[in-house]
Amino acid sequence: PGAIMKSIDPTDIVSIDVLKDASSCAIYGTRAASGVILITTKKGEYVPGGKKFNVEFGASLTYETVANTVSNLSTDDYLKLTEGDSTNHYGYTTNWFDEITNPSLSQTYNLGINGADENTSYRVAVNYRDVEGVVMGTGFSQLNGRLNLSQKALNDKLTFDINLSSTLRNEKYAP
Repeated sequence: PGAIMKSIDPTDIVSIDVLKDASSCAIYGTRAASGVILITTKKGEYVPGGKKFNVEFGASLTYETVANTVSNLSTDDYLKLTEGDSTNHYGYTTNWFDEITNPSLSQTYNLGINGADENTSYRVAVNYRDVEGVVMGTGFSQLNGRLNLSQKALNDKLTFDINLSSTLRNEKYAP
């Protein structure tokens, strides 16, 4: 409850389920009357005879730019529309959209370590994102850490699950 989806790195997500009917109320009570979003994250998995330890690393670099812009009047068209009244023109022809936007580069790094045996499974993930916004002076940097640990005991009659996550996010907004 109260979780923010942007605090979960997309590379840690296995599935997203939406409960939007009486089943959400039956499970989560009246607070779920409008629906519930269930996000399942990756965990360590035991495969008999398989690997007991696995390391995953991923990196990406993304280039972004504005694809479609809104058509605006040019200076000449504006002056024609105002019938030559140049009292508010001052002689400038600045395209403000071009002045406040620029192509941007974003980078992402993901490291995941997971493993399992008959009784214990774990996954530790660290994710870093540095996103430069298309509008000048915007963007964010984010560092996520996540630990999923599951321990079985008493001949599989008792299971302890520990799920910890933390997110540090620094956002920059345009003035």
